[in-house]
Amino acid sequence: MILEDTHYDAFISYRHTEPDMFAAQTLHKELEAFRLPRNLIKKLQPGDAVKTRIRRVFRDQDELPISCDLKEPILHALQNSDFLIVICTPRLPQSLWCRTEIEQFIAMHGRERVLAVLAEGEPEESFPEQLRYIEQDGQRKEVEPLAADIRAANRKEMRKKIRLETLRLAAPMFGCGYDDLRQRHRERRLRRMAAVGAAVAAVCFVFGAVSTVMAMRIGAQSKQIADQKSQIEAQYTQALKANAETQAAEALRILETGDRLTAVKTALAVMPGPENEEQPYTAKAQYALTQSLGVYESGVRVLPKHTLNHEAALSFMTVSPGGTRLLTGDGYGKLYVWDALEGTLLFETDDLFKINLSPSTAGFLDEDRIYYPVSTGLGVYDLSARQEDAIDLGGSYESARMNGGHSSLIVTNAARAIVFNAEDLLPRRVFLLPENTGWDTDAVLDERGERAAVLWKTSSDFFEETTHINIFHVDTGELFAAYTLEGENAEQLTFSGDDLLLTAFARSSDMTYTQELRCYDTQSENLRWSQRKTSLDFFIPFAFEESRLVLAASYDKLTVLRQDTGETLGQILYPAAVVGVFPEENERYAGVRLRNGEYHYLNFSDMSDLNMSGANGFKAVPENLQQAVMGNGYLASYDHNATDVVIHATAAGSRAEVLMETDGYLKNMLVKNDESAVLLVNSSSLTALDPVKNEVLFQQQMDEPIVAAAYLGDAQEEIAVAFPHSLALLDAATGEIKDARQLEGTDLTVLQFSQDGAQFALVQPWEISVYDTRTGELLTQDGRLSQLTAGACAVSEDLSLYAAACPDQKELQIFHLGGEKMVLSIPLNAACVQYVALCKDANRLYVTYLDGKAEAYSLSKGTLLKTYTSLPFELRQARRIPGGAVLLAGPEGACVTDQQGELLALLDAPCAALTKSGLYLTAGNGRLLSFPIYDASMLRKEAQALLDKTERTAP
Repeated sequence: MILEDTHYDAFISYRHTEPDMFAAQTLHKELEAFRLPRNLIKKLQPGDAVKTRIRRVFRDQDELPISCDLKEPILHALQNSDFLIVICTPRLPQSLWCRTEIEQFIAMHGRERVLAVLAEGEPEESFPEQLRYIEQDGQRKEVEPLAADIRAANRKEMRKKIRLETLRLAAPMFGCGYDDLRQRHRERRLRRMAAVGAAVAAVCFVFGAVSTVMAMRIGAQSKQIADQKSQIEAQYTQALKANAETQAAEALRILETGDRLTAVKTALAVMPGPENEEQPYTAKAQYALTQSLGVYESGVRVLPKHTLNHEAALSFMTVSPGGTRLLTGDGYGKLYVWDALEGTLLFETDDLFKINLSPSTAGFLDEDRIYYPVSTGLGVYDLSARQEDAIDLGGSYESARMNGGHSSLIVTNAARAIVFNAEDLLPRRVFLLPENTGWDTDAVLDERGERAAVLWKTSSDFFEETTHINIFHVDTGELFAAYTLEGENAEQLTFSGDDLLLTAFARSSDMTYTQELRCYDTQSENLRWSQRKTSLDFFIPFAFEESRLVLAASYDKLTVLRQDTGETLGQILYPAAVVGVFPEENERYAGVRLRNGEYHYLNFSDMSDLNMSGANGFKAVPENLQQAVMGNGYLASYDHNATDVVIHATAAGSRAEVLMETDGYLKNMLVKNDESAVLLVNSSSLTALDPVKNEVLFQQQMDEPIVAAAYLGDAQEEIAVAFPHSLALLDAATGEIKDARQLEGTDLTVLQFSQDGAQFALVQPWEISVYDTRTGELLTQDGRLSQLTAGACAVSEDLSLYAAACPDQKELQIFHLGGEKMVLSIPLNAACVQYVALCKDANRLYVTYLDGKAEAYSLSKGTLLKTYTSLPFELRQARRIPGGAVLLAGPEGACVTDQQGELLALLDAPCAALTKSGLYLTAGNGRLLSFPIYDASMLRKEAQALLDKTERTAP
């Protein structure tokens, strides 16, 4: 086909991205299928030949031949086209090719033959300048092109709009008005329908009797088919829902392994959206995506952030001096360098099976350079310059170690030990080793790089091995001290101040071993002390300002020793092997990571142990840890035989905003009805905040501990504040105390205000009393239950009902407060009930058991509605929030559920919902934060942004 001779009714110009391509392709098909109504043909040119259809539309993917030069075919197509249709999106003005097509067409045919189609975005960002401006009388004038609007939420809706807007685009092509074309098009459809109706009526009239019988039969069959279709559709929808819930559970399981990115992809795949129109919505999928994205995290919890994937099982990892980068090695002998927090791979070695890769042969010179063994000597890679160099040592080396200050590197092989200046890698000192030295050599430097301990071994036979250790002054080469360990093998050599610490192994002829942890005074060359161990996995010297300690790990036991005397200060026995110890420099404790993933704090002052595994998400994902290291703002760990490193870090939502710093423990948050103020209640003060302007309205310090508070009345011009033995009324605008009075009774178990603050209830062990907040008048008193247990008794928000767990009757009983009869009883193991929460607005009753399990019951029927087995907090309060959701809260957290009780989100407590502003407020880690209330659409965008960012940063 010769394109130069082909005539086109229109030329479609568009970007080759989505949804631009979809719009262009759909419009192309609609235009070429369009026919001009017959009655309009006669009206336009009676008796003459007239254009009746759009015969050909140019779109490059359908019309262009395979060619290496697109310029000439495009120019010919533009020249031979009557109209130019431009698919306008925010991406189109960025395309030089599309702008050139528009300029060329205007030059050939004029602006009046350019038609715009707005497919996405607003006109000012989607229309190119060639369509928005003209040059008139030497001045640039803004114009508005003729445009069809096909913007829609998904492809299905866009397709409908294109069918409607085709008339608007076709009208100028036929030289008629849009209204005429629309009216004639409608008349043609009506005539067709009338003709079809008349034909059907005639057939029905002629064959009336027969068709009636057949119609009855067909009607029955049609109903049967329709019922079967409905059943199939319902089954299909149910299958999609079941699959979505299964995938959501799988996403949460993947999240627990630390692979957050895969969890996001898995949950996103079963969320309804433009690319997944048939997928029905499920709360479980939304919850899984919410959790995987961590959109409501406030920076309090340490959670898995992402995984670093390797080709083979990991062998070691080490952290850069600044803690931002991670060096890992795998079983194939490959090295990898990662930006740990970003999860991006910065470098990997090209060749496999590097020589003797281990923490004693490879590491960081500084934040930008790594070292590792190569066949000729020492390999160095500069991450900033992306350059690999090598220092020729005449062969590979046995060990290479940096000093603590990262100023020097010492490298050993069978012939010598060389100290390099880390900055320029020039040799500082070379120590020659005896000729009979084997390859089992090692060396370490002290913290400042001033002294070097060089180790080599000799043996007379298989069982007689002697270790030699010489300590040299690096700058002068002077021999400082020398040690000979007859018949022993020394390992894990390190300096600690002026002392040399090492482990010594001795092997007897019957193949039994003895092991000692030794401390040598290098000033006097004397052995300070030794401790015999049945096994010793590793030790860590730890310096206090006034003394030094040694932490020795022997599988599941950690021993703390004084470095100067070797005295045992304490021992801690753990439930699993000790994998890593992380001393805090200026603190008197250390973090201890166990093989089962638990995290413990060891307090040196009293040798006590605190298990932190459940606090703030410190529990590591793997349960058979091989190694764990601390970086700058993250923890890296991997399991035995694992190919993935899991990065843990404090988690924070991408759109979380800090509104203010808070003093002390925040007990509660109250929101005014008009959402103009939020009242922050802590143990002894009140703070009112304008959440829109983020301004503090007032702050009031109290003389007594605050028990509860509430906005008072419909106008909410006052605040009621209850203390252990008194009650005060405050001005809601200024926080000034207007009135105060004493409360009757002592030993108050629970004080609860009604939702409008007009009344308050005192729940005491023997009765429940309801008072008028303003006057203090006793309104109702209920003492029918002889014993009300704190927590296992709850009062509704309007103070009309109360529920109490009754162990004697083995049930939960609900009463009208002050009424005569029991409203409802729910059989359950009341002796195991820990807390009860009642929400009359949502018709829900929540029970939390001692084992942490929680149940939701219908308040009207007493039927079990939902069971929660994994809430990470004790459920103590329940309240309805605008929009039909329910907010469940406890001291350590909160969650939002939908009307069916399905989890939608987990948040920190206390929290509040500002539905007018579309925000959740939470308090955590001494800060008040705001989060957008994410719906399914917002979550999809958040997930896609994360995936796009990951693709852009992938190596």
